[in-house]
Amino acid sequence: MLLLNGGAVVTDSGDAPSAEIIFLCMILVGMLVFGTVGVWLIRKWMARTDDTPARGFTFSDLRQLHKEGKITDAEFERVRAKLGGKVSGRSGGDGPGKGPAGGGQTAGDQ
Repeated sequence: MLLLNGGAVVTDSGDAPSAEIIFLCMILVGMLVFGTVGVWLIRKWMARTDDTPARGFTFSDLRQLHKEGKITDAEFERVRAKLGGKVSGRSGGDGPGKGPAGGGQTAGDQ
């Protein structure tokens, strides 16, 4: 510890609080480094998730669910009709889709 004695600087060699101060400073520096790395990792993670394009539901997914028995025939036809209508430019409830995504011919196409 530094003492001022009539304008002269005198060091007190009794206790060593400088070791305690150095230790606390090292803990502070460690916490700052840890926090900086944490912020960097979070920003990197957030940037990665934003760059990933969201994949929509496809007809292949629908066929796979139907094949595995996870959806019924009625559900399969209803969703296929809605998706087919969006692909061909019609509203979702107009019936089965026509065109490449419609899944084959309908009664009106024969």
